[in-house]
Amino acid sequence: MTILDKPLIFKSQMINLLARTLARICGQCISVAWVVTPGKLFLRKSYKLLGTRSSWSDLLAITGDVTDELTWWLESVDAWNEREICSESIQAQIVTDASHLGWGAVYEGHIASGDWNRRISFQSSNEREMLAILMALKSFKLLLTEKRVQILTDNISAMDISDIWGARALRSQF
Repeated sequence: MTILDKPLIFKSQMINLLARTLARICGQCISVAWVVTPGKLFLRKSYKLLGTRSSWSDLLAITGDVTDELTWWLESVDAWNEREICSESIQAQIVTDASHLGWGAVYEGHIASGDWNRRISFQSSNEREMLAILMALKSFKLLLTEKRVQILTDNISAMDISDIWGARALRSQF
């Protein structure tokens, strides 16, 4: 069961969520945004609200526009027709993440991680997320040979860049 399966949204009352919980919900929405169109447009207010937090433990008031966005997601995911988008099946999934301290990746129980040097730790989160994807692919290269790989990341820009430029850009790195 995912967070989206739980009845979190009540239009008639204000609810409070931990910033961490709202971020988790947004991450789940982003993970399917490329098949639930125009999904990315229906997270702007949620991300704006997340931008007001001072810590992941903050309680955020979920009202109005954010409630409408999350309701749209619940209704759209239910209405999705589940048609196959890609005729070639994915043979491997890698989950990646990056912070200002380092990066990590998981593939079928194998874990790869590393620390950033000072220069990389000050780069944008998008750059660090893209580097995390690259480092994950390099780390699991022998396990992924001749496989169609799907990258799961919580960064919208890194996901878009890897979808558009992925194969071409990454071939030059190996």
